[in-house]
Amino acid sequence: AVEEFMRNMEDQMADMTKYLTNFDSIPKFIVGFIVIAIIAGIGEELIFRGLIQRKIYLGTRNPHLAIWVAAFIFSFIHFQFYGFLPRMVLGALFGYMYFWSGNIWVPIFGHIFNNGFALVMFHLVNIKKISPEIEKMDNVPLPLVALSLGLTLAGLWYFKKISETKSA
Repeated sequence: AVEEFMRNMEDQMADMTKYLTNFDSIPKFIVGFIVIAIIAGIGEELIFRGLIQRKIYLGTRNPHLAIWVAAFIFSFIHFQFYGFLPRMVLGALFGYMYFWSGNIWVPIFGHIFNNGFALVMFHLVNIKKISPEIEKMDNVPLPLVALSLGLTLAGLWYFKKISETKSA
């Protein structure tokens, strides 16, 4: 029963995503970008990092607990359970960006970039400029994945060091 519920929610959210990202004109794409990338990015970061994460941190004084609980709630609230772990890691990434920088605009811009990039990719698939097969990880060489992971971790380490230097 739980798996059936999760599958139904996943299918409903996939249908909604397809509906919300199917633009037949540039003005509709721009409106969609404003709503899905900008407004959602600002709103979700204010709620999950600016409110939930901050309140948990103030109550527990444990930044990691605050970041991961807020990330869990962030992922759960999207009701796309088969993408739960990647979305939770993304929420944690935004949480650490906020914690390290002390500036809510850092994860807001990260969230806008993430949603905006996904929206552009959906649009390019919809207008048949790129193949829908691009999202399949089967086609990505493992060394490229390792390089990407390494560069991401190095970038996060560098961001953390810069943030520590500025706050010192």
